[in-house]
Amino acid sequence: MKTNKRYAFLAVLAASVLVTLGDTRNIIGSLNYWLLWGGVLVFGVYGSGGRLKLSSEVSSITLGFALITLAFMISAVINSDAYTAYQGVKFIAIYILFLVIYSCSGLLELNDFYKIASISIMVGLVVFVMSKFFFDGFYVQLGDGRQGSEFAYPGVMWKVCAFFAPYIIAKLLTARMRGAIFAGCVLMASVYILLADSSRTGFLWFAIVIFSFFLLRFLVFPIRTLLVAILCLIAGICVLLSSNVDLTNHDSLLVLNRLFEGDPVRAAMIRDGISNVQKCFPFGCGFGSSFSVVGGENIVIHNVYLGMLGDVGVLGELALLFLMLMPFVFFLLSLVQGFDLNNNVFFKFAAILGVLCYIFIMLFHPLSTEMSEWGYWILMVSWLSRIYKYDDAGLINVGYGQKVGC
Repeated sequence: MKTNKRYAFLAVLAASVLVTLGDTRNIIGSLNYWLLWGGVLVFGVYGSGGRLKLSSEVSSITLGFALITLAFMISAVINSDAYTAYQGVKFIAIYILFLVIYSCSGLLELNDFYKIASISIMVGLVVFVMSKFFFDGFYVQLGDGRQGSEFAYPGVMWKVCAFFAPYIIAKLLTARMRGAIFAGCVLMASVYILLADSSRTGFLWFAIVIFSFFLLRFLVFPIRTLLVAILCLIAGICVLLSSNVDLTNHDSLLVLNRLFEGDPVRAAMIRDGISNVQKCFPFGCGFGSSFSVVGGENIVIHNVYLGMLGDVGVLGELALLFLMLMPFVFFLLSLVQGFDLNNNVFFKFAAILGVLCYIFIMLFHPLSTEMSEWGYWILMVSWLSRIYKYDDAGLINVGYGQKVGC
């Protein structure tokens, strides 16, 4: 079966849109949402030709998923909890989708990732604007002023900015004038989404991204860095003005108010999560057992690392950390083998930031077995794997100086 890059591109794009609008599953139901991912699977298998190169990278991730599934099963048996076993089985489906998206991503070029990131951000913006101004039945505004839609709730909508904006910045820093202008507009759209959501996690991460790119840009192109910084500042002010933010009133910028007011609820969750880990060590007490009582309701702990350790025990925690860290191990190995980081450095930096973002946000979000969450990890790891092997000649570095054409 021959590969078909067009279908591979469509499969990765569809996956990106599905995670951008992750709360669609609440509208159409979880089963139908998984069926949409089944469509991605079909497109992906056709696009990749049903082929997967067995590498040490794929083998290590296979081991990670096998250990997570095993941890869920052990916890399910010990706690006589069929629901935990069911959640463990879902990791098998997540793993299969990883293999397909990983294979399809390996067929794409750098500009394809930029296109997919741009389309995903614009889809997120259009859906939000349409929900807010035309189909207000889908518009969501929380009591504290945070905005979103039924397709991407406040607390979810900002992720499209966090994961995909680095690729827009990479294009902005490498494109010619026309391409840079368009990339700048897409970046402003992503910032608008971030401000509407007013996520503290998103705001912190975006600040890290901007600062990191600024340092990298200064190291690579020191003379032009200040000009870019000035243009970004002007663009940021324009976005603030378009967001109806009163710059003379500090109370009008919701995300900053939320950032400085602290988060006693999450602090209490951390304490409860630690207590649950101590109680359930070493095999966990079952999926969803790590929770706090907030406002009279049981709310799962908003920290994936504590949640995994408390729910399915030490094996699950080690498997999770293994999955999160292995992409960086292979990236570092590529550098040790003499890979030239100066080629396409900004896109490679964006790819690293994408994987780092997932590790970062898990500090503030609950454990999930849904593709609306794991889809981002799959995309970012797959893109990183493709990009760090990519050079300016469009070849794939397969190690020890050997290269094959794309």
